[in-house]
Amino acid sequence: MAHRRELPWGQAQVDAARCLALLLGGALTEAAEVAEDGYREAAAARPAPVVGLWAAVRGVVAKAQGRVRPAQEDLREAVVLLDEHDPLRLRRVHLAELAGAHAMAGETGKADQWLGRMAGAPEPPGALLACWIERNRAWALAAALDLPGAVAVAGKAAQAARAAGAPLIEAQALCDMARFGAAKQVRDRLRRLAEETGGQTAAAFAAVCAALADDDAPALAEAAQTLRALGHLLLAAEAAATAHRLHAAAGQRTAAKRALVLARELQDECGGARTPLTDLTGSQATLTPRELQVAKLIAAGLSGRAVAARLGLSLRTVNNHLGRVYAKLGVSGRNALERVFGGD
Repeated sequence: MAHRRELPWGQAQVDAARCLALLLGGALTEAAEVAEDGYREAAAARPAPVVGLWAAVRGVVAKAQGRVRPAQEDLREAVVLLDEHDPLRLRRVHLAELAGAHAMAGETGKADQWLGRMAGAPEPPGALLACWIERNRAWALAAALDLPGAVAVAGKAAQAARAAGAPLIEAQALCDMARFGAAKQVRDRLRRLAEETGGQTAAAFAAVCAALADDDAPALAEAAQTLRALGHLLLAAEAAATAHRLHAAAGQRTAAKRALVLARELQDECGGARTPLTDLTGSQATLTPRELQVAKLIAAGLSGRAVAARLGLSLRTVNNHLGRVYAKLGVSGRNALERVFGGD
């Protein structure tokens, strides 16, 4: 303990590195416990930069789990406390992670805001941290319903991780691609990674990817339970929600209800997460991809003109799409869309 008091910053870096190693290895529950202990000790008696470091670590772990609100709070604290003390050159990573946490909540405006603040911040050391940043860019695109763009950016992150010899980070990026709709494209590579690494997390990623590719509702429900046990709460919630939709579409009411209960439990643990796979209402099924895109952007708080500019459409076209959305969903007004889809 005396050594810790003499070298608080150096010891904090060592302890934080251990926590992040657990995270990268997929041991999210254990990583969360270490992060909580580190933050509590730092908040009690450490200098502000050490508190900021542990806030960042705790936020990154919470985001990896899918607990988006705690992640946002911790990462905002880290950005403030480390504003003028960034010897590790991690500010861009913290800002990107904060953007990703908002993207996972469906908050497109806030995600874009935090990504924009990365301008001028120094590049982080090493290619792997750049992969981490790109994964968050992909999530911001997914939140805006640009799923092809999200797949492309996540794919580049996966390629960079593979080139750097980081199979677990590659597996995370490939799993992102599956969540954005490219499960069939990445299933074989994820299966090989699971075989090569022999780890539970890569195997769980491969299993959920295969289930998504095959529209296999029972396998998705099983994957949700496995992922929950590993601490991957949001991915588990997405698997359960997808299982619910598939069972419901097949008229399998009992199985659909079981999956629905699990999905709701997991989404409660995630606290406000909204991703392309978490819909439980079925309301999105009647909308065209463009109508859904417009509806979610309006629900997120963007004006009609802002949506038109973002999508390269005329304001009249946006309003026409919006009118059809209201008619199909049987609602009227932005407040109703916010209740259906959620917003900033």
